[in-house]
Amino acid sequence: MNKIIALYRNELIKISKKVSIIIFMIIMIIGCFGLGGVMKVIETQTAQFSASYSDPSQTQWYKDDLAAQIQGQKTYLADLDRQIEALPDTSENQTALQSLKDQKADTEIQIEMMQTEIDKEIFIGNQNNFLTLALQDLTNLKSEIRSLEAVPSGSRDASWQKTLDLKNQFLSDFLGILDSKNFEEYIKIMENSIADNDSLSASDKEIQTEYYKLWYQLDPSGGMDDPAMMNQAQAIAQSVGNMRRSIHDKVDYTGYSQSMAPMSPDQVSDMENRLAVTEYRINHNNVAVSNGMDFSSSSSGSIFGFGLFIIVLMMLVLAGGAVSQEISSGSIKSLIIAPVKRWKIFTAKVLSLLTVGLLGIVVLYIFGSLSQGLFFGFNNIPYVYASHGVASAIPNALYRFLSLLVSYIDIIVYMAFAFMLSVLTRNTAVAVGLSIATYFGGSTVMTVMIMLPSFEWLKFIPFGNLNLNSRIFPFSGMMQTITMSYSGITNGTSFTSPSLIFSLIYLVVFLFCMTYTAMDSFNRRDLK
Repeated sequence: MNKIIALYRNELIKISKKVSIIIFMIIMIIGCFGLGGVMKVIETQTAQFSASYSDPSQTQWYKDDLAAQIQGQKTYLADLDRQIEALPDTSENQTALQSLKDQKADTEIQIEMMQTEIDKEIFIGNQNNFLTLALQDLTNLKSEIRSLEAVPSGSRDASWQKTLDLKNQFLSDFLGILDSKNFEEYIKIMENSIADNDSLSASDKEIQTEYYKLWYQLDPSGGMDDPAMMNQAQAIAQSVGNMRRSIHDKVDYTGYSQSMAPMSPDQVSDMENRLAVTEYRINHNNVAVSNGMDFSSSSSGSIFGFGLFIIVLMMLVLAGGAVSQEISSGSIKSLIIAPVKRWKIFTAKVLSLLTVGLLGIVVLYIFGSLSQGLFFGFNNIPYVYASHGVASAIPNALYRFLSLLVSYIDIIVYMAFAFMLSVLTRNTAVAVGLSIATYFGGSTVMTVMIMLPSFEWLKFIPFGNLNLNSRIFPFSGMMQTITMSYSGITNGTSFTSPSLIFSLIYLVVFLFCMTYTAMDSFNRRDLK
């Protein structure tokens, strides 16, 4: 054991003196801060663009444009009046007359709506908030009331009167909303309209009511502070409703499958977990509702993704030349002639490579977290997961470190492949070149595999058993946006990743085979 430790230290010293290692580390550290800075600049420019887009100085331009549209509609209205007057009121012309009168009524409503936009400074074409929605609802209500009033007196009953009274009440309420600009009152009106809608089932009423409550909880201003926040709040609230409805009916309503496909018990359970994660994040204020894109989560993925890429290249270069480079330079002979068994030399080299890779992961974690914190703050949202419909959370710092460790498993596999090639070929260029080509070609192979039918033999291809992060942390995608809540509905014919247990066992066997092949060659072949 002492000899292995001594050899291990010797290997670490040799690796630390390599200029390439220092260069890779410098590039990784600079890249972490560089990417963080670039993402921060993009976030600032996006915020400035949003501010300029909602410039109050554009108000007069929209007023003038609406005034011109109103004038055009009035000209069209006058033309309709002339047509109505010119058309004889005979039984043959009743259909044509009614059509013209309907067009006139619709035009008058449109003129009223545009005039209201000018008077209240609520511009549907430019703004996106609850007031623009209220104005559109107001317009629709006027059309519905007109249709109800057109019902012949002989067909009017108590139900008709109740419907008309409700529509008129909502009309009055929406007019009041345009004056008060109170989002909370708007939510109450929408909840009352749901409660009074006899065509909805009890479960549908509950889901739709929850939609408005969640919208108000996530964006109390109703888009008045930021239209993008309203869009995200509505999308999240709609996502929750779709998941609840899907769980209740056991049919996918989330929109991620091509049709409303029935769900298996496992898929229902998966959606229950995702709903639990969503609700946990909402209740603990961990939802990234912001002005547009969540740059904090995006920058984190970019920073650590770049760092992992550099570590992969570094380890492939090191492993690819660990044996072949020493053979070509003759430095390995000093070890071979020493009274040390070859397997101990082999073990020391493997352990030193694993140590350097792990140190690279630690350095990436430290500087990546520092970059993320300096540019976007250290209060990152936690990783929330669920099992059997019960959600829990772990701190973001711990999740990020564990995620990097899981990603290191992939790096170990590629590193073992490069090391094996270094021993077998004794050619550094071949070992490094083939291992890097394999690394880059993995994504292409996976793309092809996804398009293939679900053959049993596909799960024995190494690339399909990598990327364990998505299976160990299946809810990581919901840290950036929780509206992409479920995509597990498949047609059962396309390739899907093997189970986590299968992949872990497969990778252990695969690593053992590569390591044994490399060790056997190292021990048996003459090293010249």
